[in-house]
Amino acid sequence: MEKQTVYLIIAIILAITVLGFGGEYFTYKYYSLTANQQVVQTQQPVIQTPTNPTPPPTPTGSSENSIISFNLNNPMAVGTVNESNHTVTITVPPDTDVTRLQPTIEISQNATVSPLSGAAQDFTNSVIYTVTAQNGATQKYNVTVNVASVLQSTGKLITSFKLTGFDPEVDGYIDNDNYTITVVVSDGTDITKITPTITVSQGATVSPASKTIQDFSYPVKYTVTDVYGDTQDYTVTVVTESNSG
Repeated sequence: MEKQTVYLIIAIILAITVLGFGGEYFTYKYYSLTANQQVVQTQQPVIQTPTNPTPPPTPTGSSENSIISFNLNNPMAVGTVNESNHTVTITVPPDTDVTRLQPTIEISQNATVSPLSGAAQDFTNSVIYTVTAQNGATQKYNVTVNVASVLQSTGKLITSFKLTGFDPEVDGYIDNDNYTITVVVSDGTDITKITPTITVSQGATVSPASKTIQDFSYPVKYTVTDVYGDTQDYTVTVVTESNSG
């Protein structure tokens, strides 16, 4: 056999051997890389898509949160509730100890009030009362207790009774001997819906309250209460001019 042929056979064998090792090497690298990628993918943290939290339930129930009345039993006194300004004013007799008064408070149905009705309270300064409705809505009231002077404490009179919604204004005739009031209005006036403006002795209160719509088809009783709780009733009669004879 010629030397060239022998060399060629040796070269072919060497080439096949090298290619065999190279194939195994590259095959090993391929599968190794693929396995590593799978491991990396497996180890990647799972990112959870955040879900929207469930909103709290909407409060339900009544939204009424008013103070209807604010009174004292010892000493007896009636408070005046101003719903427009959310204030309460109450006048007590001279020398009253205002540091431990226990008010009786009437509020809207299903509402609560803080401080509580009946709880002793220092009224040396104004006190904030908070009324909370059934649905959680709140309304604050500024409560002020005034101590009457000796001169203020004796009056329980109606000093004026006017119909301010008329043109001209109508004044009632007040008889403080018989405790009656007579008001004359023009013929054709609807006396079932009249709103009187009433002035009483300083420190006193009147019920029904001033500027309350009233049906005067029949005489109406008004009660004036002084700071001691003493009362005086008035009978108010509204008549038309043709019936005033």
